[in-house]
Amino acid sequence: MNLFRAWSPKSWMALIWMGVIGLLLTVWLGSYWGGMVQWAVAASLGSLVLFAAWQWWQIDQSHLGATPAELADVTRLLAQDQLTQVQATLARGGQGVLGDLATVVGNLQKAKNHHEERSWRDQGLALIHDTVRHDYTPEALSNKVSQTLTRFLGLSACAVYVLDADASPRRLHAECTLHRQSSSSGHHLALPEYLTCAYASLQALAASKTILRNAEIPGALLHSLNHTGSGDVVLVPLVIEDQVRGVLLMTAFQALPTQLEALMEPVSAAIAVAMQSATARNTLQASLARANDLTRELQENHHKLQDSEGALKKQMAYVNDILGNMHSGLVVVDRSGRIEDCNPALLKLTGFDRDLLVGQPSSLLFEEDETRLLSIFKGYGHMLTRLGVENPDAYWQVLTDNLLGAAVLDLKGQVLRANHRMAQLLGCGVDQLKGTPFWGLLQDAPADELQDLMALVSGDDTYYRSGSGQPLPMRLRAGAPMHSVEISFINHLLLGERVTLVLVRGERDLPWGVANSTTLQKLTPGDEEAMIAKLRNRSGTHIPVRVTSSFLADASGMPQQTVINLHDVSSLVNKGEEIRAQHQLLEMSMDAMQDGVLRLDRLGRVISANPMALNLLGSDKSSTALQPVQQLLPGQQKGHDLAYWLPLQTSWLLRRLVQDLAQDPGLVQSLPIPLLYANRMGRLKWATPTACALLGLTVPPQSTSEPLLLAEQTSRELLALRDQTDVENAGHDPLVIEVAWRAGNAPIMRLPTLLVPQAAAGNEEMMVWLIPDLDALSAFMIRRMHNIDWLVLHREQEGLLPVVLTASPLVDPYNRLTGAVVTIKDMREIKEKEAENLRMVHKVEQSQRLDALGQLAAGVAHDFNNLLGVIQNHAELVEMKLGSETKAAKNLSAILQATTRARDIVLKLNALGRERKRLEEDGSVHDEEEILVPFELLPVIEETQGLLQATLKGIDIVVDAQALTTDVILRGQSGTLQQVIVNLCVNGSHAIGDRRNGTIGIKLGRPDASHVSIAVSDNGDGIPAEIMSRIFEPFFTTKEVGKGTGLGLAMVRSIITQMGGAIECVSAPGQGTTFTINLPCTQA
Repeated sequence: MNLFRAWSPKSWMALIWMGVIGLLLTVWLGSYWGGMVQWAVAASLGSLVLFAAWQWWQIDQSHLGATPAELADVTRLLAQDQLTQVQATLARGGQGVLGDLATVVGNLQKAKNHHEERSWRDQGLALIHDTVRHDYTPEALSNKVSQTLTRFLGLSACAVYVLDADASPRRLHAECTLHRQSSSSGHHLALPEYLTCAYASLQALAASKTILRNAEIPGALLHSLNHTGSGDVVLVPLVIEDQVRGVLLMTAFQALPTQLEALMEPVSAAIAVAMQSATARNTLQASLARANDLTRELQENHHKLQDSEGALKKQMAYVNDILGNMHSGLVVVDRSGRIEDCNPALLKLTGFDRDLLVGQPSSLLFEEDETRLLSIFKGYGHMLTRLGVENPDAYWQVLTDNLLGAAVLDLKGQVLRANHRMAQLLGCGVDQLKGTPFWGLLQDAPADELQDLMALVSGDDTYYRSGSGQPLPMRLRAGAPMHSVEISFINHLLLGERVTLVLVRGERDLPWGVANSTTLQKLTPGDEEAMIAKLRNRSGTHIPVRVTSSFLADASGMPQQTVINLHDVSSLVNKGEEIRAQHQLLEMSMDAMQDGVLRLDRLGRVISANPMALNLLGSDKSSTALQPVQQLLPGQQKGHDLAYWLPLQTSWLLRRLVQDLAQDPGLVQSLPIPLLYANRMGRLKWATPTACALLGLTVPPQSTSEPLLLAEQTSRELLALRDQTDVENAGHDPLVIEVAWRAGNAPIMRLPTLLVPQAAAGNEEMMVWLIPDLDALSAFMIRRMHNIDWLVLHREQEGLLPVVLTASPLVDPYNRLTGAVVTIKDMREIKEKEAENLRMVHKVEQSQRLDALGQLAAGVAHDFNNLLGVIQNHAELVEMKLGSETKAAKNLSAILQATTRARDIVLKLNALGRERKRLEEDGSVHDEEEILVPFELLPVIEETQGLLQATLKGIDIVVDAQALTTDVILRGQSGTLQQVIVNLCVNGSHAIGDRRNGTIGIKLGRPDASHVSIAVSDNGDGIPAEIMSRIFEPFFTTKEVGKGTGLGLAMVRSIITQMGGAIECVSAPGQGTTFTINLPCTQA
């Protein structure tokens, strides 16, 4: 049957037609050959054939399942590859051939879909491979990948996020952050810069090698993306060697293909490998660039090194030439203290051969002077005490940098701190020496000698010992190597505690003189005496040399190599004669001085006096020698005798300190000593800047409203000290004890403390002096004795001579007070000039009155002239009406003549008011405008200063002309300018009144090249603000009637204006007044 299913419709039509023709032929033959029976049989057979053919057709149609036309349509659609329409046709169902065709078409559709999926995946992979095969940077690669996937998949956004390479175990259970390496590709959704998730989740994702869609993505990530739920969100891990290096994040508004996971598996691997390659390539390129830079730098440095070697050779040759031509000797010493080399100048100084010196200990060259070493150590102790208070860090640095072994011991003899050289000598570490009993290191020394040495060091706070030439055995412990060393001891104070500086010199160390000069060079760079040593000569003599040294230190700070420079100072051998010559020159200079000079010792006794002083005293040298200065200069000034003004004794010093602070509280800021004022509860009232620095107070107590309290222990010990202090005898024998000090957050430290006696303070308040240095305070107070008016009793004339006393302290190089110098200036001539100047002042005042009268006359003349004009005009009109022949005309003529004479008088008065008049000493008056001559400014100021200093008693006239580097020339009259300065200074003296320490300052300045300024300042009461605008008005005054005309400042402004200048005034009540004059000038 299946054979017939392959027949076409034409075959079936041919078969039917054959049946019909056979039937017709049978009927015809039957009718022709036979009867009706045959015909009927033939007809029946033909009908049977047709019926059989028709049945066969129906059976065949049921096997096909469709009509041939339908099969033809299906066949045509298959030929056109329209599988979708074929499936629609076959979907109606059917059996046979049509069902078989449906099966075939289904298989074809699956094959086509698989082919399309494979082609889509291959296309996407090809695009990615084409993208990653280029050499991009990691950022550019991420951007390219994002753009390619966005276009291929129709994404709304796509970005690559990377994770750092750190995958340490501590991060496995913590959150990690991925940062976006590419820009967000797409315009519809902006992806965040950072993503945060659990690192363990990423590793699990890497192990499963799957991608996450929508709800599979952690909620924190979806929340950071602001995902609304529509479309797809896909997270693809980028894995290399089972480690996540980053993720690929994609978002789309539509559903992404289901086969995306098959595409992403090779794509993610390719992207991860490409990203790693790009990162490695970047790293390699950076390394290559750095290598090239290093190579280039190496080549440049090589060329520089070659140039430096050439320059070094030239410099070495130059240095050798310099060393050969130097006049000072040079010695190079190695770390073992032996001579390595020396220059010809040293060989010339010593007379030794070079071969003999090289390899010898450096101590061979020097001869130690015991007396001089002791003097150095004494000054050494004073400097260390002061340095420990002022700068503790510098104190310990001196210990550390010492070329010899050095250690600081406490009262018990234990080591507080040691330097590296000390540890090196004993063969141990620096920390190992801390707390070690020092005397135990000398256990092998003779017992008697050691006991005596311990007693001296512990019993005398100012003990010092030179160890030169006195070796002692020293070792760290029994069984340790023993060293023969020389030891020096210097007792001093460190923050109020007595300590001992121990200097240890071994056999390999530099000589004492060289080592000490190096240390003292840092402490007192200007003290050349401390840097002098004795250099041995082959002849057995010695040469004084000044020693300076420098060294090359190793990592521990010890010298590897030392260069010693020795400068011949043989001329210092005759230093005594030079000093005597200098003293003689000084005596001659003092003899030639116009002022008397007295030199006093520490007790206030006269050591020497020049002839002028002897002349003023009416005495001779024998009668003044060693006499107390108070006996030679008796009397008082401002209620105090000379012992007060010249406080060389402790009692007067403390008394003056208390009185000066009571009279001038501002003195606290300038006192050079650590002084403070506190009540019995420990609250600070004020403190000097030195005390604030010592106690660590950033804000002085007098400058803050917040209470500053001392520590309770400090207050308690101060109260105990007050109970022990005898107020009556404290000035003669002050009690100084150590007190534990602490203020604010500063550490506790024990400092020597003196309670300054105050009889009037009672028991409530205390003035406390920390680390009392009487010499420093005495020197400060002596400097304050400046221009003190005094009366000297002349023994021969038996009269009182007016003089001015000024004192200056004498201190040694260690700032210890050794005495004072008092100058006595004879004021007799100045007093006479003062009287003459007073007469001149009266004349000036008369001139001022004339000037005021002229101004007043000018004002009256103007009004009076108007009245005369009215009278004259009316008189002329009446005369014209009456005629000249009437009797009244004669009266009118007399009126006109009197009017004319009155107008002449008015014109003269008016002229007097317009002119500037100056009254000369002979009484004549001259017009100042006619005399405008150039004159120097500074001599006028100096002359005015002398005039005012003699006139204004008790007031210091201070001139500051430092700004005038050249002579300044003004045009005008020097007398009128002097009149201006005098007027301003006199006004300032009136403002100061009877106040002590009154000062008027005249300061010259140059605001620019063509002007000069003159500032006259006083420390008086100042000018109230309400009258500042009227001070230059004529006749305005605040003085009592008869004591002031109110024309002084008006005259000053008129004169300054006439000279082309200007004057300004700045003042405030209680702060003094300053008048500033600006005048045009030229240079000499």
